[in-house]
Amino acid sequence: VSPPLAQTIAAKTVKDLLAKFVPEARSGTPKLDENEMKRIAEAFTKGRYLGEAHLDLAQYLRDCWKAYTPTKYKAPCVAVVQSSGFGKSRMVRELAIEAQKSALNMKVLYMCARVHESTGFPKATSELRGWLFQEGSEVEDIASRLKTIYVYANKHWADVQKEWLKLFTEKAADTSVKAKLSDETDTLEGDTSTEKNPNGRIVVLVIDEARSLLTEKPDKKNDFRMLRNALRSVNKDIGHRGCIFGVLIDTNSRISDLAPPLLLDPSSRLFDGELASFAPVVLAETMDAHWDQYCEENPAGEDEEMKEDIQDQERAKIAMYKRIVTGDASQAWHALCRMGRPMWYSTCPNPADREDVINLAANKLLLGIPPSQNAYNKDTMFGVASMLCRLGVRPHSTSALASRATADFMAILAYVNFKREGYVTSYASDPVLALGAMKVWYELKYGLAKYILPQLKNLLLDEALDTGGVGEIGEMVARILLLLAMDTCVMGDKSFSQCYHTIGQFVPVQDFLDVLQGNKERPIYCKGMYNAEDKRPELNKWCSKWDGWYMGFTHFVQLQLEPNEDTLWFLLGRQAAGIFPRNQYGADLLIPMFKKRSNSRPVGGETTRGEQEGHEVLMMLIQVKNRFPVDGGFSRAATEKLCPWFVFGKNSDGNSSAGKSTDEIGRDPKPLSSTDVRDTIRIYMNVRGRKSDGKFIYATTMKDNLKPKKKGNASEEDPVFTICLRLLNRVTYPFLSDGVASMLSNMVESQYDPLGLVEGDLDYRDEDEKRNKNVSSYAKLSLTATRDKLLQNARKALAYAPGDKEEE
Repeated sequence: VSPPLAQTIAAKTVKDLLAKFVPEARSGTPKLDENEMKRIAEAFTKGRYLGEAHLDLAQYLRDCWKAYTPTKYKAPCVAVVQSSGFGKSRMVRELAIEAQKSALNMKVLYMCARVHESTGFPKATSELRGWLFQEGSEVEDIASRLKTIYVYANKHWADVQKEWLKLFTEKAADTSVKAKLSDETDTLEGDTSTEKNPNGRIVVLVIDEARSLLTEKPDKKNDFRMLRNALRSVNKDIGHRGCIFGVLIDTNSRISDLAPPLLLDPSSRLFDGELASFAPVVLAETMDAHWDQYCEENPAGEDEEMKEDIQDQERAKIAMYKRIVTGDASQAWHALCRMGRPMWYSTCPNPADREDVINLAANKLLLGIPPSQNAYNKDTMFGVASMLCRLGVRPHSTSALASRATADFMAILAYVNFKREGYVTSYASDPVLALGAMKVWYELKYGLAKYILPQLKNLLLDEALDTGGVGEIGEMVARILLLLAMDTCVMGDKSFSQCYHTIGQFVPVQDFLDVLQGNKERPIYCKGMYNAEDKRPELNKWCSKWDGWYMGFTHFVQLQLEPNEDTLWFLLGRQAAGIFPRNQYGADLLIPMFKKRSNSRPVGGETTRGEQEGHEVLMMLIQVKNRFPVDGGFSRAATEKLCPWFVFGKNSDGNSSAGKSTDEIGRDPKPLSSTDVRDTIRIYMNVRGRKSDGKFIYATTMKDNLKPKKKGNASEEDPVFTICLRLLNRVTYPFLSDGVASMLSNMVESQYDPLGLVEGDLDYRDEDEKRNKNVSSYAKLSLTATRDKLLQNARKALAYAPGDKEEE
């Protein structure tokens, strides 16, 4: 291959790569109105800064400068990456403020390289950017201007930071700083030192919205590559006395090391291998910053000295979760806004701003566009980020979606791997973002069925999401069903815009169970699926014990450790439900519920295990199966495998109680394995099958639910109940719309086997034809391409091998 052809191919590769991961400026991104911009500006400049991320950055830059040598590293440059709302720009401003008043021996020049309107702040410094990256500039030209920046800073070291600090907030500073740098004529004196001064003067050049530097230019290097090479060049001239160090800030993690092929950038080549890049700064320290501050300033316990110990600090925080859960609704909302990324509370600190902060979160999931018909498009990935956020699903670390989810769709970046080819991201518990996701779900009447769920299915088929395998698709669908049931409890038949005042509040457990099961009386079956209607009085008594109990969740979070009582309060405080680890026995999902001290005992019920004085916390355990055509192993899965002693497996006595919680911070949390099975709501879900009603109550006895070789204090013949939902259809789940029910069934079946993909799509086609039966212009494809013919053809093409069906 000739060099010109190789260069052309390489250039196209880079262009395609950038087009894939670094979308071009979006002309449709809305411009913030004056009031919104004022609110963001006040939060940026006047709000109290929490934490020491800026000092950590200063130390990291100093360490990188000490380690830097052009024979090992590509450039004296680091990236700061994280999704929107974590305070990346605010962190470097705090660094600039610290540099002005302390002995860091460091100055910060800020530049915002944004080339289009966005929801961000500070505003673009177009004059300064235009000066540094002038049209037609070569690497040598940019290096010369970087040298000018270093010379100017050294000459005015005592007061230059005060001047440069205005670049964060004053538009006029962009023009004045550019003019002074343009007029600078002094040159850099020669460096005679032979060893690097570890405490030398560092000028930090911060370029915010740095993805704009990646825009490719015809027949020349882009600004990103020229800046990197210019930093290498200028620091050779500066020598050992100090340096000018680049800091690139963006939500796109690809900015951390989007290195071009060596053919296009020989300066990055080393004879014995490729040069290294400094590890990016993944800003995570500010997560929950306002909540941590709230816990410190409003201690839930009386012993202040105990908070010196980290473990006791965590126990104190759990006590605070308990306080807000069992307190009034306004207190819970005030605390909820402080959780997650700091942007929510910083911009909307007033409890009356509930609607504004939820709208902000919804817009952020759609590239800053308010939810509307036009917002659900290819650029916004049809709003699917709202689904990933609420389900607690993350992209595979090596998929293209991993970096884009962080850059554009509010996923939280946790780690960039050593070779910069994998990005560990997640939608960790961010309650306000989950509320914004609710708005994305419901603002458009058919948004879920028409846009969001089809896009989720596409991501599943593309294997872009880390679901844990084929069998986990059913569990994901179960999470959607549970969220829809919970949303129905909160919203009823109202539109989302009518429910801002109730969103994020707790609801009675009985209301949730009524929505999930329907208002009709469910049949009762015992082992062998024989009628057990004689157990109706005991069932009614067991159901009545949940009067006065409350619950509420807006999203699911992945649990890594075995849950205990603290876990339940943590989830309740963040309005979340839990996903068990993949190696967990028995249950797949956990939903906490609580009873306030002020509530009376259950109406018509006796005081039994788990019903003592004080705040109580218990749980629902859910097991999900994806079995078809028969539900093999149902009996054991719906009984023994949903017993707390089986699910949690340790510290169990088989039939003791979870008991009441404690307000004592120092006491260890109680293990959930000791919870009595009668104090647990067990739900068994099978998300396959579409024809009939799959709701019933499965009645067994304590004898069937005790730990082997253990005897309980109660009669072994006492009844124990499990709520069973064994089919996925509108009859079983009447709160589903036709379109959502069809899409969920299609999603499960298509992922299960190739023929299921065909059958699921045909079912979706049939549902679509029913919805449009009165539309004269609708083309009914089943008239010409019949279901039977298409299925027969698919079976032939798939060449199904013979075998026995699974027996129960």
